[in-house]
Amino acid sequence: MTATPHSAPPRPVLLGLNSGLHKHDAAAAVVDAVDGQLLAMVEQERLSRSKRAWGESASEAAALALELADSPPDAVKGIAFGWDEAAYHRSIGQDWDRNAFLAQNLPEALLSRLHSGADLDIDFIPHHLAHAAGALALAGFDNAAWLVADGRGERQGTSWGSARRGQLEVAGEVDLSRSLGVFYALAAEWAGLGYDGAGRLMGLAGLGGNQALSSNPDSRLAQPGLSQPRLPQPIPLELGRPDGLRPYRFPGLGPPTRDRHRRFYHAQRAHLWRRFAEAFPHQPAAAADPHQPVDALPWASFAAAVQQRLEEVLLHLARRTLDAAESSASVTSASSSQPHRLVFAGGVALNCSANGRILQELFPDRPQDFFVPPAAHDGGVAHGAAAALWRRRNPEAPAPPPLRHAAYGPDSSEAAIDRALAQAGLQPVATGDAALTQAAQLLASGKIVARFAGPAEIGPRALGHRSLLADPRRRSSADRLNTLKHRDPWRPVAPSVLAEAWSELFDSPPSPLTAFMLLAVPVPLRSRPKIPACVHVDGSARPQLVEADALPDYHRLIQLFAQLTGVPALCNTSLNGPGEPILHRPEQAVSSLLEHPDLDALLLGDRLVLQPHRNDRNRAGEVNSRSEEAFEDLGELMRQIETRRSP
Repeated sequence: MTATPHSAPPRPVLLGLNSGLHKHDAAAAVVDAVDGQLLAMVEQERLSRSKRAWGESASEAAALALELADSPPDAVKGIAFGWDEAAYHRSIGQDWDRNAFLAQNLPEALLSRLHSGADLDIDFIPHHLAHAAGALALAGFDNAAWLVADGRGERQGTSWGSARRGQLEVAGEVDLSRSLGVFYALAAEWAGLGYDGAGRLMGLAGLGGNQALSSNPDSRLAQPGLSQPRLPQPIPLELGRPDGLRPYRFPGLGPPTRDRHRRFYHAQRAHLWRRFAEAFPHQPAAAADPHQPVDALPWASFAAAVQQRLEEVLLHLARRTLDAAESSASVTSASSSQPHRLVFAGGVALNCSANGRILQELFPDRPQDFFVPPAAHDGGVAHGAAAALWRRRNPEAPAPPPLRHAAYGPDSSEAAIDRALAQAGLQPVATGDAALTQAAQLLASGKIVARFAGPAEIGPRALGHRSLLADPRRRSSADRLNTLKHRDPWRPVAPSVLAEAWSELFDSPPSPLTAFMLLAVPVPLRSRPKIPACVHVDGSARPQLVEADALPDYHRLIQLFAQLTGVPALCNTSLNGPGEPILHRPEQAVSSLLEHPDLDALLLGDRLVLQPHRNDRNRAGEVNSRSEEAFEDLGELMRQIETRRSP
């Protein structure tokens, strides 16, 4: 009789969490406790369907992340949160009860282990160190300089330092009352784009063109129909003195008060809005719905000035960070003999234009030495906390291999996909490679195709698994996508580009950031007629590099489209509506198809489903008419901008 072998013990893992209680972006991540590799990550907003998951716990996301990693509760060998929660709650004047906090944020199975006396360490990693640790781990860097800029940490708005073998050293920080994330968010709010409108403001900045105000005191504001005053301090954000402790300052903003951590936002808002009004002849734009399109042309030069000043400060910070790392005792002589690497994290690191400026000026010949993680926002500190805990336990271990893709989120089973289609009464017209072939044909004929397939991506960018796709050769594709999503007509869409054909479209080399759509690059004149839908008004694009071994099915779809059209790229934007997170479940994708007649088809898993209303010619005519009218409006807007740029 053959003996039954004992089952192998589960792989040991570490659980990282970002609690959204009194905060936002609740998330959970699971990391291999041996080699430090990311196994799974879940953002709570996808589950609750509440954008950024304000005030939500991480328990639901944690339970799902452990399930995705195939990790039972007894496999968890440590838990880490991406905040020093005690310090954070003191800073906002809130009492904090550790046991109550854990009860709200841990899945029931882990709470049972704790209550049973299991030896399970729980760590609370300072917020900016969690950001930095996560970026280092995903970059695959052992030694590097690090920079973090976001809305706030426990008491910091910006911090920087260096790492050796992943061990973090803080070289400097700026108080959260001087937060760059809050500065940019308040500028977006002042322009009527909403406090969470950073992405909209970045897109609007491209319309400001060459009229953006620089640090030159004699700069003038050029707006159609407006006076042209001389503005000594157009944007209230300046570089600090070279020999000063602060790398930047907000002129006129008083020193931090004793309760600065509790009241910093209100003080910064009052100061910045007053200074914005002094420099720009506009009142704050009151948006009835910050998720709906607005007439933003009057604020284009303002947005460009804010963006330019942010880039100047971040570039200065990056240089200062690299200089500090060069002289830091934590860097060995062996590593200092080589050019320094830099990781950049925090919500501000999602600014593609600023990242492009840093790469262009500091890493022009070595793009592989600059890295930004796909989940650079606060959700990413779930992974960062686990990465910091892993590094603490494995100080001599090599860094995990560099991240190749961002698809570490939830997937949908074949049964769930079939059930969603059956409930809607829909039948696929093709499956497998035939579905990709027909989808490519639809895209080449000018149709819009949604794709919901494979594990969800982590971070705010859709990278082909939860995407709306269109033909980049047609300038109207951008308008149709923006109309479909109820977005501002001036917002750009990104090109997803075959890795092997990158040089056909771009002169600048790819970098680790291009895999995650985190870098703005110039589009050469020769390429603009090939992908006009993906070229922003300022001549830039935010491309995604698609490699066959990292994203095989998405690569195959673009490859099929290229065979039909000669263009190795597709327009890509996220599959979600205004103010909602990226879609999470197959039935949500099916509902999106049924609720949006302008959407022509859906790739759901390996199945292609056509729009059931596709034969409604009257509806199609109305859609085309609306699209062309909006396109003409955008064209007129672009002509105005070009006129302003002319000498």
